[in-house]
Amino acid sequence: MILTCFHHPKGVLISLTLLYLSAIIPPTALVGAEPNPHYCETDNGHGTVCKTQVKITCRATVDGAELDCLNPDENNNVPWLEIDAANCQTIPIKVEFKMCNMNENDGIQIIPETTRFKFMGEELEADDKKQWINPMSCRTKFIDRTVDTCRAPKQRPMSVLLNARVIRDETDPTNQGENSHCFCYTYKKSTFKVNGTPNPIEPPIDPCVTKNYIITEIANPNLNAGKYIEIYNPECAGKQIQDPIELIRYPFGSDDHVVVTNLQGVQIPDDGFLILCKNKQGTDNLFGQGTCDVEADIFPTSTSNVAKDSYAVYDFYGRIRVDLYGSKRVDNDRTVQNLSNGRAERKTEYPEPSSYWFPDIWNIIPGEGTGQISLSDLDPREWSNLDPIQEPLDIIITEIIDADVTNGVPPQYVELYVPDLNLRGTKITSPYKLVMYPGSSTFPRFDTAFDLQGITIPSDGFIVVCNQNANLLLPGRCDFVHNVSNGPTDSDGNDQIAIILGDENAFENVDVFGDIGTDGFGTDHDFEDARVVRKIGHITLNQGIWDPDQWIIYRNSNNDITDADPSEWNNNDGDDINCNFMITEIADPVTTPYGRFVEIYTPFCGGKRFPINTSLVHWEPNDDVDEPSDPIDLSKIRIPVDGFFVVCATSLCEDIYDGDTCDYIPSSYNNAANNKGNEAVGIISGPPNNFDILDLYGVIGREGFGTNQDFGDGRAVRKRNMDTGPTFVWNPDHWIVLPGADGNESVGVDKCDPGEWKEEEEPIIPDEDLVLIISEVANPNDSTSNNFIELYSPNKSNLVIQNQLFLVRWDGSNTPFSDVFDLKGQFINQNGFLVLCRPDNTWPSGTCDRTTSSTVLSMMQGDDRFAIMQCTTVNPYSVNGCNLVDVYGYPGDGGMSNNAPGDPAVHDFSNGRAYRLTQYTTPRNIWQATEWDIETPQDASNCSPGDRSDQQEPSSKTSKSSKSSKKTRKTLRRTNRNLGGSVQQHSNLRGQ
Repeated sequence: MILTCFHHPKGVLISLTLLYLSAIIPPTALVGAEPNPHYCETDNGHGTVCKTQVKITCRATVDGAELDCLNPDENNNVPWLEIDAANCQTIPIKVEFKMCNMNENDGIQIIPETTRFKFMGEELEADDKKQWINPMSCRTKFIDRTVDTCRAPKQRPMSVLLNARVIRDETDPTNQGENSHCFCYTYKKSTFKVNGTPNPIEPPIDPCVTKNYIITEIANPNLNAGKYIEIYNPECAGKQIQDPIELIRYPFGSDDHVVVTNLQGVQIPDDGFLILCKNKQGTDNLFGQGTCDVEADIFPTSTSNVAKDSYAVYDFYGRIRVDLYGSKRVDNDRTVQNLSNGRAERKTEYPEPSSYWFPDIWNIIPGEGTGQISLSDLDPREWSNLDPIQEPLDIIITEIIDADVTNGVPPQYVELYVPDLNLRGTKITSPYKLVMYPGSSTFPRFDTAFDLQGITIPSDGFIVVCNQNANLLLPGRCDFVHNVSNGPTDSDGNDQIAIILGDENAFENVDVFGDIGTDGFGTDHDFEDARVVRKIGHITLNQGIWDPDQWIIYRNSNNDITDADPSEWNNNDGDDINCNFMITEIADPVTTPYGRFVEIYTPFCGGKRFPINTSLVHWEPNDDVDEPSDPIDLSKIRIPVDGFFVVCATSLCEDIYDGDTCDYIPSSYNNAANNKGNEAVGIISGPPNNFDILDLYGVIGREGFGTNQDFGDGRAVRKRNMDTGPTFVWNPDHWIVLPGADGNESVGVDKCDPGEWKEEEEPIIPDEDLVLIISEVANPNDSTSNNFIELYSPNKSNLVIQNQLFLVRWDGSNTPFSDVFDLKGQFINQNGFLVLCRPDNTWPSGTCDRTTSSTVLSMMQGDDRFAIMQCTTVNPYSVNGCNLVDVYGYPGDGGMSNNAPGDPAVHDFSNGRAYRLTQYTTPRNIWQATEWDIETPQDASNCSPGDRSDQQEPSSKTSKSSKSSKKTRKTLRRTNRNLGGSVQQHSNLRGQ
């Protein structure tokens, strides 16, 4: 193998090694020669050469100016930055890594085991899925870091290693070129120099490296000084929050969130509590100095229904909720979380963060009640639940198992249950005990008893006490392990198991299984090698009086440890229920493959668990019926009370849909929910080698693309009026399939409804009359995170775009466009606007119609050109039929040639905005500069996303356009004439 490399050495500040990029980052189009790329040609001697390119760039912000932090000298003799040691500073830096496929015809597939990226010698995490890079395309990775000039190493290496193979067709990995190997590597380094001796530095505060932040209390009394939110992380007591942790708020009635405050850099006090208050001075005066740590507008007075707002601790880097109070759903009335003159306190038995909302883990006043609190009820910097008086406590035995095993100690457990909902989350204050009456004894064994006093009653009311073997076989399902010989979890089956109140000196029987004083062997209470279940509805304490009619004893079936259902009371007097499990929706939303899911519904078993050996499977094309792939074992998983159970393809579904939507996320990437629309999906009962089909979608073994089961880029929904229940043979008449075989429109995530059962009445067809233009582009000088692109339709509103339209961006080169955003499936709002923003924007809620991490926005610098393109295929990179619909700027040209020396480009809106004057609503495939006004510099407050009221002809504005409008108009005719051919040439090149 011959490796030819053309290397332009430079140093870099941080060190990364690029594995490959996440599947959710679309490949960017190759933009031709770029500064300092590393170009490689790999020739295996078969006549086919694999051409690849890797590149690293680094930008540092120093005193408000952006500098190139690559070392300008090959031998690192010249530092990129010199800093006075007395002026140590923290410098933010942004690094870009790019891997490009320079082959004109062949795609390449990344080999993840030998492709990597590193930072300061540390190999960073990356997806384990193989990645595909189209011909003449790139994948890009960005990172943000900071460097302390007086503490950090003065040199920072970084490297990119690309190892791949040539594949001509992504859908057919066996179709490889003669040369199947690609290799490219570059290593760069950065240096900076510190002059003098640094001033003495205070010892750094230990960083908080765990993210186990939980909200423990929210107080909202009438008095502002008493309002606070308490966050707790005992592992980080006395440490500084290192990650960009935020407290965010979900306003009532909104599907968006607002940032309350950023906690990065805040030191957590030594007690582990962090108190956020509305009025620090008032809170400290009320509860004592030092009570409040951070002042923030936690309950905005300008917001209605603020008492029904939801709050979350949010990890900005990971884009995940760490802990959540309240529902995020817009359609939820949020009554249960209501804090009007109230307070919510987390129950102490739930010390782990939860990104989902569970009302049962909270004590809430008023909630759905009418109570109010006084200031004496509040206890900032403390976490303890009030224990109500509990005597007498109704607690009963609901299940006992003595599983049949050939060798060793049989797994045993005793399940207890507290029916009173008001006692959930409180501690047992009286001396209750779980005991065994051995054999025919009339006196319990206190020396082996399990003490219940002091235990907090779980939110579901169940307390499961296991021996060690049961705990090993039922991981995570035992509440306590009591591995004591001759105790209540070590019986031969002839003993009586009881709950008593008291001690050796005086006690009373509360509830019992078995006849006290009678050895159980051979009787109606013999549970050797058996499973005992109390019949549902018998919740009255029997006070030691044995009644065999209240119990079911399973001896020859349903008595194995796999039949056990700790923390669930479900026997229905021994009668099995036909749950009628059926698939009601499968989705592969267009442009959003990580939004795939399968929705299962049961009309009869909501709130119960899936039976043993119930699985969700799929059949790949050409699979036999007895060879389903990647079974998802649903055994004993609890079904929500509404009967819907949603299996999501990946964890990213939680961000696409509501965070409460996904009921199960498989650990494997290959699963039945991750379906491109061409595979059959089924619910089966039994092991994969001997099963019955309970319900089926699609034809097993058939390649579904182009058939009546094809829901690729769409969804399939079961018709509600087809009252047939589940079927083991698929009937297409029972389904609405989009796009299906008829070429109907694709469906985006906005039309999918996991956890609900709705039908599309009729397919939406592309709107041939749609007029769509670019009306404003912005790169505000105070915040690049507020970059946005505003599209406007003068003749349509409240419309999902069904036309195959793309928004594309050119950077400063004259090569094919750099970046692409698919507009199909996007929603034009009621005012005719589609405003695209970055995910990290700070615009008010409701301003942006869609947030996207697309490089169309993230790479915007102000010297960009944009266009709306209409195509005849979903791949704008490889078609002849793409036409320019509307443009901003001159595509494929830097624009500099049309200006006097030193002048900016005609279309340059860097650090400002460009907007189309309101009288111009006709799309232009050649840019008309006279229809636009450009204002620079401008900050975000002077931009107007989703509003054209200020986009009038300028009169006295001091703007770039008004200052140079004569020059712009004078050169327009010549420029259009010169560039018209370039636009046409670009269109032709895209099809070659």
